[in-house]
Amino acid sequence: MMPIEKVNMRDYTSLRIGGVCDMVRVRSLDDLSEVTKFSKNNKTRIFILGHGTNSYFSENINDLLVIKIEIKGIKIIEENNESVIIKAYSGEIWDDVVRYTTEKGWWGIENLSWVPGTCGAGPVQNIGAYGTELSDTLVSVEAYNRESNQIEILNNKACELGYRDSVFKKHNPVGDSGESNKYIILSINIKLSKLYKPTLTYAPLNSLDQSIIYTPKEIRDIVIQTRKSKIPDYNILPNAGSFFKNPIINKDLKERVIAKYPQIPIYENGEGYKIPAAWLIEHISKMKGVRTGDVGTYQMQPLIIINYDRAESREILDFTSRIIDIIKHETGIVLEREVNYVE
Repeated sequence: MMPIEKVNMRDYTSLRIGGVCDMVRVRSLDDLSEVTKFSKNNKTRIFILGHGTNSYFSENINDLLVIKIEIKGIKIIEENNESVIIKAYSGEIWDDVVRYTTEKGWWGIENLSWVPGTCGAGPVQNIGAYGTELSDTLVSVEAYNRESNQIEILNNKACELGYRDSVFKKHNPVGDSGESNKYIILSINIKLSKLYKPTLTYAPLNSLDQSIIYTPKEIRDIVIQTRKSKIPDYNILPNAGSFFKNPIINKDLKERVIAKYPQIPIYENGEGYKIPAAWLIEHISKMKGVRTGDVGTYQMQPLIIINYDRAESREILDFTSRIIDIIKHETGIVLEREVNYVE
């Protein structure tokens, strides 16, 4: 059996919250096969970890085995005059892949610059930003199926990608037993354009001069500058990015909310009507820039929950529950946490 380390998950999450558990680092398919066989035989509860930027942990997780995926590499699979398909292995840092593609002059994921995490985590959440989602460019996912002990290739449709959702999220309920973690993502294939195809529909990109021909790197630089103005560096102020999903509501609830709050921003969505969670936190719960103990919302962006010192998981749960409860009481809208809690 490969080496098992005893680690404190505070050191492996951007929110810097968690207790002590076992960890195995997987750098090859053989490693993965070995550790998954071990976890099955021992009925060990497992959690698949990428870069730790979308999860935080209970202080009592001594029965947990964290499988940290460190399989890396980027390579071109197919290329012609108009497009290119690249394979990025799951342990690659997502933003490193974006930097690589924009420096090549390829279009498709430049709006997803500075999104934290690994490539393996991308399809799970169907990461998105500034009018673009991974689902727009994803061709397929290579995943290890723990139930069949086989590698599967899931095309875009089979991944069931939705708003911060996918087949991988449905089959891998966080904190459940090892048997529930059906898929472990090994790599992703994405198709990018060599032709000029910017997505400039989302602020601040929609204010750019449309007569100018931009490069993917120029769009990337604007996106990074914008994100840095709203999201603090987690190495300085520990956080996990946007803590809540933007809620999608039905027509009846939309009309009731508008009647009570005429100024509320609402955007038509294929599934209903989307409302910015940040607006609800700031204007309904009045908790923008609010701090309780070591936990608070970021003063520049209330979607960001900050661990100001030595916060514990219960403090995060209590603080975010307070936000959820106020907004539900006032509007009937239920905010859903986007960040995984493993207990």
